[in-house]
Amino acid sequence: DSSTSRGLGDVYKRQMKYLPLLLVSVIYSQDVQQVSDFKRDVAYGQDCDDTEYRNSNGRPNWKNYGQWLSECDSLSDTYYDSVFAVIMGTGVGAGYTFRKQLVVGPNRLTGEWGQNPIPGPMDEYEKSVQRHCGRIGAIEVFLSGPGLENYYSFVTNQKKPSREIVDAFREGDKNSEQVMDKYFERTARAFSSVVNLLDPDVIVCGGGMSDIQELYEEVPKRIIPYIASNFFNTPILKSKHGSSSGVRGAALLWD
Repeated sequence: DSSTSRGLGDVYKRQMKYLPLLLVSVIYSQDVQQVSDFKRDVAYGQDCDDTEYRNSNGRPNWKNYGQWLSECDSLSDTYYDSVFAVIMGTGVGAGYTFRKQLVVGPNRLTGEWGQNPIPGPMDEYEKSVQRHCGRIGAIEVFLSGPGLENYYSFVTNQKKPSREIVDAFREGDKNSEQVMDKYFERTARAFSSVVNLLDPDVIVCGGGMSDIQELYEEVPKRIIPYIASNFFNTPILKSKHGSSSGVRGAALLWD
């Protein structure tokens, strides 16, 4: 009835008020904390003007902006205008902020990137995998923890938890190396669609799969063939709270 609808509407509005906090739990990376600590301990009180390190349209000049970062300022305040904050865990999703404002479209779908088809061309395995809703080849079914486990099972006909797959990869297990090689390549392909469409200043990863440290080395090396450029300058960072980012963000939705 109408009273129930109004009640649900009030709950929705209250949750929407805290959605930016969900992103805050994701986007504050270890690098942000390190720079903030440096500013507090070393550069406190200095006038940190970064004008000379930005180009004519105000965006960072990446060739020398790191020099300014090493001196002072908080990344969360002035460094990144646009942030694509990713959750890769049991599922895959994201949020997008521009100048510290959460972007919410008319369909409330901003960041539902995990349901998009993985950029192709798809191999036979990718063409065969469905989400529970029936969508074929969705990013989520490859980049999530269960997605990694399912592909390992497909390759080896054995079941193994994602953490054990990563551990075996690091120990030189050939099957795990094959599976992880494909995982890194699929992650690069998936991120390429975001870079081509939004070109965010930074991509920040949270959720259990963000604990795979090799992601931050492998994806930048692999993404260029899939983007409309011959260079890639976007930092890909791990969120400060890592695998706990989603849980912390969800808790902030309730007062």
